[in-house]
Amino acid sequence: MHSAVEQLANPYLIAPIAGTVALGILYWSRHTFSRPNEPLLLPGGLPLIGHAFEYAKNSSELYLRIREFARDLQPISITLMGQRIYIVMKPQDISSVWRTKALDFNPVVEWGLTALFNMSPEGVRRLHFDAEDGMGSMYVNSHTFFRDHLAPGEPLNIITRSFVEYMMKDLETAKQEICRAPGETLQVDLMRWIRYRLGIPSTNAMAGEGVLQYDPGILDAVAKFDSDIVRLSSGLPKWINKDAHDNVRRLSDAFEHGMDVEKTLYWIQLRIKMMADRGVPFRDQTIIILILWQALQANAIPVTFWMIYQLLRDPKTLQELMQEARPSLDENGNLVDIGYLSTKTPKLNAFYWEALRYASASASVRKVLDTVSIGGRTLYKGAMVMLPARPYHMDPEIFGDDCDKFVADRFLRDGKEPGKLNPGFRSVRAFGGGISLCPGRHFAINEIFSAIVTIFNNFDISLVDPSQTVHPRTEGSAVSILPPNENVLVNIKLKGNKEPNEVDGLFLEPSIFSDYKTQTSVSDS
Repeated sequence: MHSAVEQLANPYLIAPIAGTVALGILYWSRHTFSRPNEPLLLPGGLPLIGHAFEYAKNSSELYLRIREFARDLQPISITLMGQRIYIVMKPQDISSVWRTKALDFNPVVEWGLTALFNMSPEGVRRLHFDAEDGMGSMYVNSHTFFRDHLAPGEPLNIITRSFVEYMMKDLETAKQEICRAPGETLQVDLMRWIRYRLGIPSTNAMAGEGVLQYDPGILDAVAKFDSDIVRLSSGLPKWINKDAHDNVRRLSDAFEHGMDVEKTLYWIQLRIKMMADRGVPFRDQTIIILILWQALQANAIPVTFWMIYQLLRDPKTLQELMQEARPSLDENGNLVDIGYLSTKTPKLNAFYWEALRYASASASVRKVLDTVSIGGRTLYKGAMVMLPARPYHMDPEIFGDDCDKFVADRFLRDGKEPGKLNPGFRSVRAFGGGISLCPGRHFAINEIFSAIVTIFNNFDISLVDPSQTVHPRTEGSAVSILPPNENVLVNIKLKGNKEPNEVDGLFLEPSIFSDYKTQTSVSDS
């Protein structure tokens, strides 16, 4: 058997290896050297790889370095595996990106369908087709479709009602588990416990009960997907990231084989019919529903974690928020008015938006379809544009000198004291911007608010280590909301008057939504 040195000396191997390296260097050089008036390239990139390692290790630190390098927050270039990416940070330039038709989101979606979720090329292609319904491409009609079917009023009431009904059923199971625990006290990892308290009801409400019955572990699997997102998007061969792709296949199998379409939400059924009418294969149809479900988990679960964790560290604020939410409960402490909870609780809303600001790692991405000028710089066709939210949320000139801290009343203070600014709810960019705000933001508020109030009304929760201080983990990456840098353990007990089976029939009456049909969150007013 030849040694490694002998194999490398083989002239039949040297030629293709040298050719591959040469082509790689040529590709790298073409995407590394700047073109006229192109955003300056951030120093420190490696040949072929560019800034990929730095981005994967700690994107927040990379954004900070970009911010320090940029003059007057001008657009800056980086490269990831040969792909030129323009980082845009100045608020005025971000607004221009959202308004410019030469920068499009749909190519990013198409890439994600195949690279992240292994959707078939045929399925991706057929999503562009029209059908007898005359609604055009599934890409084009997507935002309007979900905006209408998740709008405040009866569409929002339907999914909220189903979620809360399933949440109350799940809490019965959680109560029984606590009653069986030694000393009737359960010690759990807070993030994972919340993942199941929100994930079970939201999954059942949206996709029916069959998905979790087919694979009870998919909530942990989707958490793994979130942590694998950088590896999946790296462009590396699948055999290198085999465990990540196997995990995606597991999620896809659960939706293909476990989801009973007739038991899903009405608009899920409608969306599936629209795809079927365009000839999209059934597995690809269920992958689209999987993607919607994953988005449902990626934001609500970690936001709820941060809100509960911060409230456990701040008993005074917890008492104030529960007192503020009191009119949404009946005399037995049962949630009966989601409209009040979502629209008449300024302290709870302020706390929610601060959690989003504090932990959001979202980034809007666009592809440059035609060369265009933004911020005095030329963005060239074929490149990508990224609008990271975290550098903006951590800007002391916008959010005050305490922007690196969680401040419960940040969006309630008058903003007149030096260094303690209050730019308002609308300054938070966790749901994107421009004309295409995330249509699921209204349900997110209903889901999170109802879960937090109901959880604190039924359980006594305490930190196992009150001295522990955690913060958002910026190392690595996250789909949207950053996880904590350490696991947080809590002890959970039942409140004295909240025995199992006490909550039968909660939230079953449609009339409790009667005052909500024309209302939106106070943050949208």
